[in-house]
Amino acid sequence: GGCGGNGATPSKRRSWGFHPYAREHLSDSLWMLMLVAAVSVTHSVDVSMVYHYIRGQEVLKLYMAFNVLECFDKLCCAFNCHVLDALQNSVYIVVNTAATSGSTSELLQACGQLMVDVALTLLATVAHTLILLTHAVTMSVAINSHTNATLLMLISNNFSEIKGNVFKRMDPDKLFAVARMDIVERVHLSVCLMFVAAQRVTAAGSIAAGLTRKMLKDSIMVLGSEMGVDVFKHAFMSKFNALRPKVYRGFFRQLCREHVKLAQSYKLHRVVGFVPLAPAAVLIKVLPELYRTLMPAPESAGG
Repeated sequence: GGCGGNGATPSKRRSWGFHPYAREHLSDSLWMLMLVAAVSVTHSVDVSMVYHYIRGQEVLKLYMAFNVLECFDKLCCAFNCHVLDALQNSVYIVVNTAATSGSTSELLQACGQLMVDVALTLLATVAHTLILLTHAVTMSVAINSHTNATLLMLISNNFSEIKGNVFKRMDPDKLFAVARMDIVERVHLSVCLMFVAAQRVTAAGSIAAGLTRKMLKDSIMVLGSEMGVDVFKHAFMSKFNALRPKVYRGFFRQLCREHVKLAQSYKLHRVVGFVPLAPAAVLIKVLPELYRTLMPAPESAGG
């Protein structure tokens, strides 16, 4: 019996590609695959060994390493956005070919292109995750150091952004791109600080012992300096390029419009260029140990 009374001919078996959410399901499944791969790689990394290796380096080497990690982090963010767009395009071609009952050769070609894009996205996601994990461990070394030299090095590193951006010629589009990069950078910095806090709580065995006053003060100093430098940088860029403050209100409205327009989960990375896979994998790395620390197994209940 035909349930749909719109004259649809049920003579042909309905292909899975005709499903209205086929593209969404396949895209979300591939994103889950990327996340699982990234988490698996982080769990194979010995963080304590990386920590002690970084801790044994000189302050100047750490300063250079931190600059390189920040540069690669930005490059990975930009590259991953484009790779995910290519992956989404391949998903669309596969689903569309299956929906229109294309030839077997066309479907095989589309699937081959999808496999190549999946492999490329996997490599890009894993590389970004390792870079962000190393970035977080480096920040852990800086915050846990007994001297303030390493921490001051991290804070002074923020001021290099002023030199790189303030005296450049900017139009509203370029300023919007800088603002988007600042949003992503601030989120990544917050993820690194949460990683450091979770590690300290796990090592100390309790929240009170892990989140000491010095650790909280240093974290606020790092995050506060980042936000202060961003405000200072945008104020001078607007001043030197004769841009009115209302341009930022337009940026906010444009972000809201893009967020509503790109409602699907696999398109949200286009709003500000933020790909959540690597930050999520870094946080998932420390969550199981943190849970075991805060919620110990009731082994002594029987005694």
